[in-house]
Amino acid sequence: MMKSIVLTLLPLALAAKEFPEKFHAAPKPLSKDAKVSEWPRVFGPNDNCTSPEEPLLTKFPETGLKPVFELARGESYASPILADGKLLHFHAVKSAETLDCHHPETGKRLWTFSYPIKYRDRYGFSSGPRSSPVVHKGKIYLIGVTAKLHCLDLDSGKVIWQRDLKTELSIPQYFFGYGPNPMIHGDLLILNTGGKEKESSGSSVIGVSLETGKTVWTHEDTWGASYASPVMAKLHGKDVALVIAAGESKPTHGGLLLLDPKTGKLHCRFPWRADVYESVLA
Repeated sequence: MMKSIVLTLLPLALAAKEFPEKFHAAPKPLSKDAKVSEWPRVFGPNDNCTSPEEPLLTKFPETGLKPVFELARGESYASPILADGKLLHFHAVKSAETLDCHHPETGKRLWTFSYPIKYRDRYGFSSGPRSSPVVHKGKIYLIGVTAKLHCLDLDSGKVIWQRDLKTELSIPQYFFGYGPNPMIHGDLLILNTGGKEKESSGSSVIGVSLETGKTVWTHEDTWGASYASPVMAKLHGKDVALVIAAGESKPTHGGLLLLDPKTGKLHCRFPWRADVYESVLA
């Protein structure tokens, strides 16, 4: 059974007041031959931006689609996530990054998790999160615009472990705050964190334990973080993590890193970036 949990920092009643839900009508039943799928991370269930769902409408009705429910939302660039019968959306509410969990067919808010942030975009864009949640085996992995990393229980929203990577690794704000999505491979969470641009700075790419959040391996590089999320590929029969790194530098630097996802060992490093200072790789 679903449980409604009220978490600290942003009470459920307050969230409902500031971001009301409006239910219109229940969705029509799916056809018997319908194929459905979840969307547990930003690139989809197979990490290829493709949904296996069918059949799909090829043309909308002239009167438009009938709404099922409406949700108000704060500032965000994050994608909605659908997994295990729950709809997640990550946004900024005033000075707090907030993850709301809803019932996907009614919009009813089931729980809310929130934590304070201090961030203002240098170029006047939204100050909400850029990265989307990742759901894996009943847990949510979440990293915000200030690189605060959380592992939450999907059913309750309770914190399992957390890390402040900006403080730990001296991650700069870069152009638009922290942006890459995490990638899961095996029992590791792989993150494009940012390079050693200063002696005190942290690591370019890290692999952390899904279970404990502890760092398992580190790849150090002068290239900083980009706005591209790590992806997996099979090259010459081996799993390879493809990470585009960049950062903020004069002259500009950055490019493609090919890493062993289990150890972080560098296979290949290919420089590739425009020479414009404010260029980003995404």
